[in-house]
Amino acid sequence: VLNPTNPLEDLSEKWDDRPEAYDAFVKSITEFRDHWIELNEQSGIHNIKAVLERMFGENVAKEVVVEHIKALDPPRTDGGLGIKRGSGTIVSASSLGAIPIPRNTFYGDEEE
Repeated sequence: VLNPTNPLEDLSEKWDDRPEAYDAFVKSITEFRDHWIELNEQSGIHNIKAVLERMFGENVAKEVVVEHIKALDPPRTDGGLGIKRGSGTIVSASSLGAIPIPRNTFYGDEEE
């Protein structure tokens, strides 16, 4: 396996003398693929976070969730989020077939 940016570098040179290194590589790639498939089948941030924790550890999973929440906050507060019909996926409110999510205006007993 040659490095695509440096064809003179053989990324798999250790496999020539150590077939167990190749076997370990194949095993890790297969496990990653299986986790990736599992991740894409999840719904709910708690389920996604659980798979991410198994893949990358607790700290990375927590960072991903925090960044995801930060990315959704501006459109959420501006009323720019919607739910895709049939799947329940969160999408832009202007997406075709999206049901807009109303802004959160429930503040307990406070009047607007």
